[in-house]
Amino acid sequence: MLEKTLGIVIQNIKYNDCSRIIHVFTSKFGRVSFLVNISNKKKSNFKPAIFQNFSILEIDFIRKPKNSIQRIKEAKLHYNYSTINFDIVKTTISIFLTEILYKTLKEETENQELFNFVKDSVIALDNLESNVSWFHVIFLIKLSQMLGFEPLNNYSDTNNIFDFQEGLFVAQKPIHDNIFNKTISKVFQQIIKVEYSQLHEFKFDNNFKNAILNGLIKYYQIHNESIKQITSSDILKEVFK
Repeated sequence: MLEKTLGIVIQNIKYNDCSRIIHVFTSKFGRVSFLVNISNKKKSNFKPAIFQNFSILEIDFIRKPKNSIQRIKEAKLHYNYSTINFDIVKTTISIFLTEILYKTLKEETENQELFNFVKDSVIALDNLESNVSWFHVIFLIKLSQMLGFEPLNNYSDTNNIFDFQEGLFVAQKPIHDNIFNKTISKVFQQIIKVEYSQLHEFKFDNNFKNAILNGLIKYYQIHNESIKQITSSDILKEVFK
C-alpha cells in the first residue's frame, strides 16, 4: 500500500557503494528504516544532500509491514534549512542530537506529539540566533519530558541536590555519585522549564554547560537502557571550547 508521511532523518549508514540505510522518525509510523540508492548523477532519483542528519522529508513509500527495511518511492525536502548545514556549531549539535534520537526512538508506532516536538525543535535550532551552544541542553530536558522521565523541579533551600536516579532534588547527598552538586543544581533548576526563545537571556558559562550536559547524558543512561555511550558529545566539547 502506498503511504505518504513526513519524516526526520536520524541516521544515515553506508550499505554499499551506491546504497544507504536511512533511519527516519516518521509522523505516521514512528521509526522506519529505508534502503535508498543514492547518487550525485543527474539521472539519480535521490541525491545525498536530502538525506543529511535532521533533514525533514516528505516521503512516499510502499509499506510492507513484515519487512524490517522499506523502499522509498519518492522523497523531497519538506523544509529547507537556512543555517544548520552552514554553521559548524549547529551542524555539530545536529550530529549529537540525531545520535541521541537514534538511540532513544525505537518504537515503530505513531507518536504525533513527539514527532511535532522534534520537528519544531529542529526548525527552532535553524532559526536561533544567539546562545546556540545551550540548545542541545534544553532539547535533552524537553525530550526527557516527552519520553516519560522528566526531572521534577522540586528545588528548594533544603532540596538542593539533584539526584539522577530519583529524577528530583533531594536534601542530602545519596550514597551514589549520580548527582549535580549544590552549585550545579541551582543552575539546573533554573533551566528545566526554559524555552528556546529564552536562550538569549542565558548568562551561564561553558563550565556550567559542560557539567550539565555530562550529567544529562548520565541521566539518560540511567533512565533509558538503549543508551550505552554517546560518542558525539566529545565533538561538541571541542567545538565549544
